[in-house]
Amino acid sequence: MKERTSQKLLLVEAITLLAPITLLTIFYSLALLAMYRNGLSKEPAGTHVVAAFTFLGLILQLCGWRIVIAFLAKGRRGIADVPFLYFYVVGLGAVLVLVSLLLLILAAAGVDLPTYAYELMVNYIAAPALIPCCHVLAERGFARQRNVTDSMPDHVLAPRASVGNNVNTTAPGASIVAVKAAVMVAAGGSVILTISSLFSGIPASGTMLVGLVFGGVGTFAFMFFIALLPMPAAVLFRKYLLQMPTPAALALSLAISLFLVFAALWLIETPSVETDGGSTVYRHAGPTLNASKNISYYLYSLPIMFFALVSFYWLCGKHGRSNKTMEPTR
Repeated sequence: MKERTSQKLLLVEAITLLAPITLLTIFYSLALLAMYRNGLSKEPAGTHVVAAFTFLGLILQLCGWRIVIAFLAKGRRGIADVPFLYFYVVGLGAVLVLVSLLLLILAAAGVDLPTYAYELMVNYIAAPALIPCCHVLAERGFARQRNVTDSMPDHVLAPRASVGNNVNTTAPGASIVAVKAAVMVAAGGSVILTISSLFSGIPASGTMLVGLVFGGVGTFAFMFFIALLPMPAAVLFRKYLLQMPTPAALALSLAISLFLVFAALWLIETPSVETDGGSTVYRHAGPTLNASKNISYYLYSLPIMFFALVSFYWLCGKHGRSNKTMEPTR
C-alpha cells in the first residue's frame, strides 16, 4: 500500500473508530474524578478496579494517538522515529482488549468465571481500536524494513539490489503479511454479514444502525481472532521449511488450527468440579455444552481459516513476484 493511501486510511480509522472510544473514556474519567471528589475514594478496594482500567485505558489511547499523529504528519519516517516504549504500551492495550473479548466469549458460552474476570471484561468496549492498532504496528514494521528505524542516521539509505542479491527491501515480513491476510478476511466477512443483516426484515431505525455498527465491529474482532489461529504455523513453515510445497503447508497449518479450535471448545465444555475431602464431586451431571462435538463450530471457523491461509500465501507470492521484477544494478 502506498504511504499516502495508508495515511488516508489511518485517518478514517482514527476518526471513526479510535476517536469515539477516546471521547467516551475521557467522559467516564471526568465522571470518576467527580465521584472521587464526592467520597468514592473511601469505598473498598474492589470498587476501584473499573476506575483503574478506565484511567489506564485513557493513558494507552493517548500513547496510540501519539503514534497515529506521527504517521499522519510525517509518514513512515515519522512512525519510525517514535520510541519503542509507545508501541509496547499500545501492544499491552491490545492484549488487554483481546483477553476481554475472550472472556466475553466464554461468558456468552455459559462458562463460570471469577468476579475479577467480569471486571476485566469491560475493556472489550475498546475492540474497534484494534484495527488502527494493527495498522500502525504493520506500518512500523514496514518502515523498519525500509531501513528508516529510529536507530539509523538519516544519511544511511536502504541497500540497493545487486546481482545475486535481488531482494525487495520494501516487502513486508511474513508476520506482517499474516496480519494483513487476517484483516482482509475478517473485514470481508464482517462486511458481508453486516450487509446481509440489512435484509433481515427489521425496520430501519437509529438503534438498529448503531447495533449493526457494533455488531460489525464485534464480528470483525471475532473473525480476526479465528483468522489468526493458523498464522503462527504458516509463518514458521514459510520461514524454516521453504522446500515444503504450498498445498502441504496450507493443509498442515489448517489441521493445526482445527486442533486449536477443538482444544478451545473442549475446555469450554469441561464441567466445573469441586472437591470435598478425598473425592471429586461434579457440580453438573454432564457437560453443559457439547461444543467440541458440534460440527457447526468447525463449519464456521474452517472457511475463515482457509481463506486467511489462501490470502497469506497469495500475498507472499505477490511479494515474491515483485522481488523478481527488480532490476539488478551493475
